[in-house]
Amino acid sequence: MIKTVSAIKIFQKNIGRTRALIEAMDKIKAYDRLYQIREAKDNPRLAKEVVKIQNRQLVWIEQSCAEHAIISLATAFETYYKYLLQELLADHSHKFIAHISNSNRIHKLLEIEENVTFDAIEKKLKLNNRFDYIKLFNNFSIPFLSSEDADLVEYIFTKRNHYVHNANRPDNMITAKLKNIKAPVEEAVIRTEAKKLCTKLVRVVDSIDDKIIAFLTESDK
Repeated sequence: MIKTVSAIKIFQKNIGRTRALIEAMDKIKAYDRLYQIREAKDNPRLAKEVVKIQNRQLVWIEQSCAEHAIISLATAFETYYKYLLQELLADHSHKFIAHISNSNRIHKLLEIEENVTFDAIEKKLKLNNRFDYIKLFNNFSIPFLSSEDADLVEYIFTKRNHYVHNANRPDNMITAKLKNIKAPVEEAVIRTEAKKLCTKLVRVVDSIDDKIIAFLTESDK
C-alpha cells in the first residue's frame, strides 16, 4: 500500500525555507547598516574602516546565503517530484496499471501491505535520478516539464552541483554546461538571481500541479 501524501504541500513547506534564506539576506543587510551607523557614531575615527570591513563581510554572507538558497531550490524540486510519484501511485494507481509497460513492478509495489514511501518506490522502480522520473512520467503520459521548464530545472541543478561539489571555484565543465542552457534569468547579482529563480520554480510547480489535476479529471471522464 502506497502511503498517501500531498506533494504540493510538501513543496510549499520546503520553498518556505528557501524564501527564509532569501529574506535573511535582506534583513542581514539592513541590520548591518544599522551596526555601521552605530559604530560610526561611537568611534568616528574608525568609521571608514568599520564600513570597509562590514561591507566586505556582507558580500561574503550574501554570496553564501544565495548559494544555499539555490541549493535549497534544487532540493525542494527533487523532493517534489519524488513525492508526486508517491501521491499518484497512492491515489491514482489505475493510471499506471492501465499501461502494459512498467506495470509489473508497480503491481508488486501496490501489493506490499505496509506503508510504502518514495524511497522504497525509487528502489523498486530503479529510479536513480530526475531523468528516470521524467522518463517514467512521460511513459505514462503524465504532464510534467515543458522544454522551457526543463531548462530552468537543469540550470538550477547545474548551479547546485557547482556550489556543492566545487564550492563555487572556477570550473570549465560547469561553464561549458551552463553555456548550453538558456539562462532563465538575466541577473549578475546572485542574491537577486536566487529570488528570481525561486519565483520561476514556484510557477513551474504550480503549473505542473494544475496540468496534473486537469489530466486526472479529463482521463476519469
